Amino acid sequence: MTASYDEKRKTNRIPVNMKLIQDGKIDYYGFSYITNISIDGIALESRFEFNPQNTPKVGNVLQMKFKLPGSTVFLDVKGQITRVDITHDHPHIGLKFVEVPPDACSEINKYVLTHEIM
Repeated sequence: MTASYDEKRKTNRIPVNMKLIQDGKIDYYGFSYITNISIDGIALESRFEFNPQNTPKVGNVLQMKFKLPGSTVFLDVKGQITRVDITHDHPHIGLKFVEVPPDACSEINKYVLTHEIM
């Protein structure tokens, strides 16, 4: 029996609704909102019509910026696409963090550890 995606998850997710800037552009792939965050990565959702000519691929690495809720500081991190789901009205992708500066890592860890688990 194969473990489901949630069973393989090693850390808890915190629900959020944060604007995302990818590779210097808002809405690079049409995925412009972070819907949850963990110490390992984030989930993104498109609020716009999906653009099939610009389909994200598993393995691609994105440079991303976002502000945690209640913060005024942008966190600048890199994430690798681990999951793409375009079967919904609002496509989803999952990313694991691959390059996170120490200060951003500290802020993400502090946020995740002090908020309610999803």
